[in-house]
Amino acid sequence: QTVQAVAQLARLLSDTVGEAAEDALVSDIRKTGVIGPIVRLLASHRERAQLLYLGLSILVNLADTGGADVVTMHRGTDLLLQLLHSADENAAYYAVAGVQNLSCSPDCIHILLDARSDERLRELVKTSSNEHI
Repeated sequence: QTVQAVAQLARLLSDTVGEAAEDALVSDIRKTGVIGPIVRLLASHRERAQLLYLGLSILVNLADTGGADVVTMHRGTDLLLQLLHSADENAAYYAVAGVQNLSCSPDCIHILLDARSDERLRELVKTSSNEHI
């Protein structure tokens, strides 16, 4: 049931097109407060790959659609930064995409630079076997 709910939100974020629709969706997500519980769920269930990937998809797409502040407010940025070091290449891929999307927010740039994420990103580009990184 949890996986289905996370999957529905991930799909909704992924399928939403257009600035007005994205803004409305991000506003609704802000109001619900759902991202905090999702981040906590992901942090405590990293071994459940399907749930982890769906949840990361939410964070990545939310950051891309103007919700970087929501991701950061609920410590999703911390989770993405941790997953840059994941042995799971899919989790690392999502983390790279999330960091990329967060870097569009001036408020997040300082967090990412302070965490030295740029160094890890360079390392991943050189060493990852994932062609999408």
